[in-house]
Amino acid sequence: MKKTAPGLYQVLGAVVLDVVLVGVFFFIAMMLITIGMLISGNATENQGQLANLLMGISALYMAILALWAWRGRSLVLPVAQYETRKNMALAVMTGFALFLFMLSMSSLLDAGGIQIKPGNQILLEYLNRRWPLIVGLYAVLIAPLFEELFFRKQIFARLKSANHAFLGYVISSVLFALMHEPSPTQGLPKWILMLAMYGFMGATFAWVYRKTGKLWPAVLAHATNNLLAMLALSLEKTMS
Repeated sequence: MKKTAPGLYQVLGAVVLDVVLVGVFFFIAMMLITIGMLISGNATENQGQLANLLMGISALYMAILALWAWRGRSLVLPVAQYETRKNMALAVMTGFALFLFMLSMSSLLDAGGIQIKPGNQILLEYLNRRWPLIVGLYAVLIAPLFEELFFRKQIFARLKSANHAFLGYVISSVLFALMHEPSPTQGLPKWILMLAMYGFMGATFAWVYRKTGKLWPAVLAHATNNLLAMLALSLEKTMS
């Protein structure tokens, strides 16, 4: 008997539950990390920016893994019969094209007198000066893997599997954008611009995932874009 895809309200409810569960698992993971540090005697009143950031990131990624293990392993897309080399080329070229597009958009906005920067850029620049290897490893390898695991493998695949691909693009991309820019720290107009740019990035990675049916090309496209962005940022700082 053919399995019937869940209805719209049912799949939207499942997406909401996914998001809520990530929040719950994140809280539990933070509690466990804090307790572990207290027991080991490594906890101090002032952990520092890097330590606090690592704690938060570790807790978030533990939450994503827990959600995937419980509710995400069965979410799959039809696999395209492409060779590994073709998937790899598609991913790298997409990441490169996305970087060039975002760079062009930023340049056009700058030329129009609109200067925007990601809300976490100042912190990342500070951390990159002190711990470049850790920040580079996070931006190029760790963040793409876990972000794709949640936003594309969990959210997009759930909606696409229920025959709601368009909603999958919209919802997964909006959530992806809100994670990177959760509040309008630069004012509402610039916040909307940043959300649109991050949303476009998320939709691009979702397209790669849908095109190939495999998650690793989306991770590679994400990593390629981040690597080029990190190199461009380093080059800009060197020349300034």
